Amino acid sequence: MMGSYYDQYRRYCETLTAMDRDIVRLLDFLDEEGLDDNTVVIYLGDNGMQWGTHDCHGIREPYEESIRLPFMVRAPGLDAEAGARRPQMALNIDIAPTLLELAGLPVPGDMDGQSLVPVLRDPEAEGWEHFLLEFWRYFPEQTPSYSGVRTKQYKYVEFERGRQPWLFDLQEDPEERNNLYGTAEAEAVVGGLKAIMER
Repeated sequence: MMGSYYDQYRRYCETLTAMDRDIVRLLDFLDEEGLDDNTVVIYLGDNGMQWGTHDCHGIREPYEESIRLPFMVRAPGLDAEAGARRPQMALNIDIAPTLLELAGLPVPGDMDGQSLVPVLRDPEAEGWEHFLLEFWRYFPEQTPSYSGVRTKQYKYVEFERGRQPWLFDLQEDPEERNNLYGTAEAEAVVGGLKAIMER
């Protein structure tokens, strides 16, 4: 048994607090040992978590709370202000090319992902225009599989069964409360979003 919802959330918060404390210890150690000028530290999660947002619990729904995740970088030579934030989208497949470039090594042309070094150095640098969203149903969970695309403005998702597609305008509706699918606005943009997915 996992205990009550309250107990799960409390343990989740306790884990986050412990991780925060230990990350500080790790960074302090690197500084004290003089390793900070030659060490890249990347911190990220593998998914977001919903604790009641949209009346959902867990990681399976393609809301922003699930698909967005922490991604922090501390690296020598970036000349970025400490604590600076970037609005560009980043993907986990970007980690390998980013590390290669930071190490001064060539990034293979056939490698998935793109180096985030330009974005880390310059808040105005171009990032991803869009990316693919996918989820495969697995036992014992019964959340339907889905695929979709997220752009800077829109998120479009098609479900395997039982649900109509989603279309959210993330600029006008960042909390994803108003599904535009079936509206005139949707008719104007869904075809282009489907074409991106097919590519």
